[in-house]
Amino acid sequence: MKKLFYSTFIFAALLTSCGGGEEDSKEENEETTESNEATDHTDAGNAESTDELLSTVSSKGNWSTADKEKADAAVAAIDAELAVFGDKKQDFIDCYLEKVENNYSSFAAADKDLDGCSALAESCATEVMSM
Repeated sequence: MKKLFYSTFIFAALLTSCGGGEEDSKEENEETTESNEATDHTDAGNAESTDELLSTVSSKGNWSTADKEKADAAVAAIDAELAVFGDKKQDFIDCYLEKVENNYSSFAAADKDLDGCSALAESCATEVMSM
């Protein structure tokens, strides 16, 4: 019963943070395209420019700073709902953000997959509550 409660609760909370961004996704895809086009025009020999560039391009397991900030903001938007985890809230957040980053190439990709994000959240809720 407890697992069902947490799963249902997390699913509802994630509606606002994952999968609900159809309008934002188009804008984010345009930003990613612009970022990727910038890659083509960057001097790869310049280490500083390369580091800056790498911080703007996301891939599975290695999101850009901007995508990580978007994910953090999405989680922060449902912070009150996550209080149900009590002192395990940060464990849940860490688990969820790690799984999302490792399973999606960018925040925009994750934002399009409500079912996938919900499954990751349910997995983390189960892991955290069994600690």
